[in-house]
Amino acid sequence: MKGRFSLNRILHNNRLMIVISLVLAIILWAGVVYGSGSNEKRNINLGTYTLSFADNSYAKETGLSIIQGAEVDVQVEVSGPRFRINQAQSEISISADLSSIVRPGTYRIPLTATGASDYTIDAVNPSSVTVVADYILSKTLLLTTDISAVTVPEGGEYRLGSAMLDTSVINDDSTLEIEGPQTVLERIESVVARISEGKTIEKATVFPAELVALDANGNAVDTTLCNFLDKNGNVIQSLNLTVPVSVSREVPLTYTVENLPAAYRDDTSFITLEPSSVTLWGPEESLENYQVDLGTLDFDNIGPGNTTIQMPLHLKSGVQEDGDISEVAVSIRMQNLEIRYVDLPLTGSNVRIVNSASGQLLSVDESTIL
Repeated sequence: MKGRFSLNRILHNNRLMIVISLVLAIILWAGVVYGSGSNEKRNINLGTYTLSFADNSYAKETGLSIIQGAEVDVQVEVSGPRFRINQAQSEISISADLSSIVRPGTYRIPLTATGASDYTIDAVNPSSVTVVADYILSKTLLLTTDISAVTVPEGGEYRLGSAMLDTSVINDDSTLEIEGPQTVLERIESVVARISEGKTIEKATVFPAELVALDANGNAVDTTLCNFLDKNGNVIQSLNLTVPVSVSREVPLTYTVENLPAAYRDDTSFITLEPSSVTLWGPEESLENYQVDLGTLDFDNIGPGNTTIQMPLHLKSGVQEDGDISEVAVSIRMQNLEIRYVDLPLTGSNVRIVNSASGQLLSVDESTIL
């Protein structure tokens, strides 16, 4: 009969059964989620929390900084309805009271969490954090080098030169700036660029060198919380050192003589040097064809009382004398010379005037040079 209710026909209506099933599933899900048995306890990861001073705090106004422990990963234990706990992560906030930090030191700071009222925050993990506060200062120190790990072949043919700093990184006066906590900087007395790679070399080599801070006793100071700054203010932890290698060469000494009488110009024994040559150490290319010029010797300034003259030994940069010679003795053989005094009358015929002022007429009165 038309219009008569038929359960069989309803049960075989696929579309209608899909709709009914979906509605029943939603009702069942809502009963589970919102029912009285849906409460649970869960740990929620809130990520990294950063501790910082309030803008108007005493610590901020006096320049204190948190140098250690400023960041901490936080979890909270929350209990309440399941559907609210799922939303709690974006609602919970962490706070830390830093008002007790008024001077450099180590502090234990409690962490607190706040959220909505329809769930409970049972615990904060960690419940507190240890922080270190200090003033951040800077200090400029002379930078030295340590190349003890570098060697040359045995036999005395080679010698290590003085390490050369990279002047594009270091100040011209070989100083370096370091910034960090006041309590750390107070312990640092010097900074050394240290080559740790042991190696034997025969020519100039560039090495990476670690920057190490030392105390008054030469012990390393932990600079984890510090920064080394180059001449441009960039943070560096190491730099390049050039270690030159020197060789030895016997180098002749030269000089120039002015006003030497013609009779002695070809006499190689008239003027002698002691020593006549020196042994120098330096880069091989620097010593090639190198001669040490002692300067000029003016014979007009030499008399019987000063037949030996000390002339300083000036060497070019990067070259060292193998010993302690700083002067060379220049001896003039005066044994066969004698001094005579003669009368020499000066007249207009044997005196020539040069470079006289324009328009002026000069004359010579007769006189005698003894």
